[in-house]
Amino acid sequence: MKRTGAARMAIGRLDRWRLKRELARWRRWAGAAGGMEAAELMELRASAKSLGRAAGQLARRAESEMVRHLGVGAGPVHAPPMSDVAWRPEAWSTATRISESGPQGRKIGEELTLYHDCPLGLLSLRQRPNGSEDRAPFGLVLTVYDFQGSYLSLSLQVPPDRFALTGSQHVIAVDLTLRSEAPQSFLARLNITHAGTTAQTTAGLNRQGDRALAEFDLAALHLNDKRIERIWIDLFVERPSMNRIAIADFVVSRRPRAPI
Repeated sequence: MKRTGAARMAIGRLDRWRLKRELARWRRWAGAAGGMEAAELMELRASAKSLGRAAGQLARRAESEMVRHLGVGAGPVHAPPMSDVAWRPEAWSTATRISESGPQGRKIGEELTLYHDCPLGLLSLRQRPNGSEDRAPFGLVLTVYDFQGSYLSLSLQVPPDRFALTGSQHVIAVDLTLRSEAPQSFLARLNITHAGTTAQTTAGLNRQGDRALAEFDLAALHLNDKRIERIWIDLFVERPSMNRIAIADFVVSRRPRAPI
C-alpha cells in the first residue's frame, strides 16, 4: 500500500473506551488526593504534568489542522500598498502555547509577551480560531475585569532578518483587526536597537471600523541600517477596565517612504 506523508491514525471505539476510562481514573485520583502519601502525590504530579504537556500539544495541533481542513482564515497577509515586507506573527498564524503568568510576563509562543502590574491579575488571555470573515487563522482575546494596575501591554519581538536593512528611508506599519465590547484606546511604540543604542517612536491607532492602523516614519530616527540588532513593538492598552478585546489579526509591514 502506498503511503504519502504521515500515516493516518484512526480512532476506533476501543480507543474511545480507553480514553474515557483513563479520564475517569484521573478524576478519581484527583478526588482522593487529600488522603494520599507525599510520595504518591509527587509521582502523580509528575505524571499529570507530562500528560498535560502532551494533551496541550495535541490540542494545539488539532486546532491548526481543523483550521486547515475548514479553510478558515485562509486569506493573504493584508498590507498597505507599496509594502516590500509583510509579516503575520505566530500567535495569529498557528495554534500557540500561552504560558502561566510569571515575573517576566506571560509568554504567547516565542514572539509575544503580555505585561501588566495588576496586583490581583484580574484579566485573561486566550487564543481562539477565527471565523470565516477574518484573514488570519487565529486571534487573541483579552478580557479585563477590575484592573488596578498602571500599565497593560503586549510586546511583540519582530524577526530582524525579515526586516533587514530597515533604515530612515522606510515606514513601518502595524495593521490590526480589533473588536471590543466597550470603546478602548491604544498606543503603539516601535523600538529598534542598532549600533548599541535603542531608538523609539510612538503612534496612535487610526481606527476605521474594525481596522486599526499605526504608522512609524523612521526618517527622524537616523538608523544604522547595517547594524540592526533587535526590533520590537509594544501595544499599550490605555486605562483598561471591564472590557473584552479581540485582536483578530496583527500584521507588521514595511514600505519605502515618499521622498520629501
